[in-house]
Amino acid sequence: MISRAKKFALFLLGFLFFANILAWIAVFEFSKPKVLEVCFFDVGQGDAIFIETPERYQILIDGGANSKILEK
Repeated sequence: MISRAKKFALFLLGFLFFANILAWIAVFEFSKPKVLEVCFFDVGQGDAIFIETPERYQILIDGGANSKILEK
């Protein structure tokens, strides 16, 4: 049987380990550079633009083909 002191020590060790992991996740998540990213894609029948803002909003603009393709 494990004594009460050993149980507390194991609990404390587990808690500190878990807190350490959370702290490192926060460090890596918040240390990403906050820049505006713009990617241009050639998707065959037109072009597309993908924009990601520093606030992590994502915008996809589909240039598509010209209006003649829609008339068919």
